[in-house]
Amino acid sequence: MPKKVSKKLARPSDEKPNISKTIYAELFPKNLSKSDRRKIEIIEGAIEAYSEVSFESVSFDDVAEPAKTSRKLVQHYFPDKKELFETSMKLVRAQFQILAVEALSKAKSPAEQFDEYVRS
Repeated sequence: MPKKVSKKLARPSDEKPNISKTIYAELFPKNLSKSDRRKIEIIEGAIEAYSEVSFESVSFDDVAEPAKTSRKLVQHYFPDKKELFETSMKLVRAQFQILAVEALSKAKSPAEQFDEYVRS
């Protein structure tokens, strides 16, 4: 059964250095400003909107509603719909990569690593 991806950001734990922290750091700084948190809310709203209809069908209003913000604020942070989509997909990719890396690190043999990678 596939793992359910959380609606909230999957941030890697701070206990041990690993590749997932590097991947996450590419998208967001360690200490998030109010502006960064608002961008994340917008990106999460976009991911939710894209999960329901196609990229072409999603409007800024469709993103603003689940993000609990206004269309104008979405457009302020992401004036280009394509940029918002690409940033959203980078976050989804990073979340899946975090899950895959964590699953691989638990496996002992190459066969187990392969199985865990496929499951993640």
